[in-house]
Amino acid sequence: MAQINEIVREIHTLRPIQYILGSTTFHDLRIHIDENALIPRPETEEMVQLIIGKMKDSPTNILDLC
Repeated sequence: MAQINEIVREIHTLRPIQYILGSTTFHDLRIHIDENALIPRPETEEMVQLIIGKMKDSPTNILDLC
């Protein structure tokens, strides 16, 4: 119960839920993050899905440089 109360307290400070929980998902991958990492934007995930859909061969790696 104490952990839930702490999470609720942090939510009220407007801290992003991804930082509170310590992880987020991106393209079906769970990524562990903290304040030293940027939270992946949903628009970036949509762009990656669009690029993958337009490629003839499945890419082995995609690198997003901002």
